Amino acid sequence: MNSWVLVPVKPFKKGKSRLRDCFSRQDLYALNYNLFVQTIRNIKEATCFDEVLVVSRDRHALAVAEGEGVCICTENRPSSLNQAVRQGMEFIEANGAGSVLVLPTDLPRLRPEAIISLKNEIPEQGVLIVPDHCYKGTNALGMSRPGLIQASFGNNSFHQHCLQAQEKDLSLRVYYHYAIMQDLDTKPDLHLIRQHHHFLMPITREERTFTHV
Repeated sequence: MNSWVLVPVKPFKKGKSRLRDCFSRQDLYALNYNLFVQTIRNIKEATCFDEVLVVSRDRHALAVAEGEGVCICTENRPSSLNQAVRQGMEFIEANGAGSVLVLPTDLPRLRPEAIISLKNEIPEQGVLIVPDHCYKGTNALGMSRPGLIQASFGNNSFHQHCLQAQEKDLSLRVYYHYAIMQDLDTKPDLHLIRQHHHFLMPITREERTFTHV
């Protein structure tokens, strides 16, 4: 059976909404685009998964994914992150199944070696969960086959995913990987990607103002 990485992607103009005070609309679009491309290329460079599936309703994201040679699935409406993941799981189930890693695009420290380690940590019959640095959200979710548990991304998703695995008596592996636990959601997270040069990071409004003083 194949192994898959499932990448759900919000429209570039809507992603990272909590950073709208920091960037212009054009720069926020560029940030989301660059994070997406960097994620796909990191996955491809890792070469440890057989297939990559991008689920999105953003035509630009789907076109970029096709250009990178990965599978695409147009997200149904009404849309949400959890619905996109469920739709992706159904696609994978219908196309040979196998292990699945759900990977978001807002992980600025993600590198190919981290993806390889994630692949190795997925239990043979169970679930892998990487929490965010606050131990509340879920930054990566792996399953030995599609749909072992339902995607519950959102508030307190780390607990919700763990609880589902425990209730179903599945093998559960919680993996604390510093690079994957560091996501980009709020203004305090912004300094993280200043340390890396793998994609263009737009200048925030605050920095632009400071530069002109």
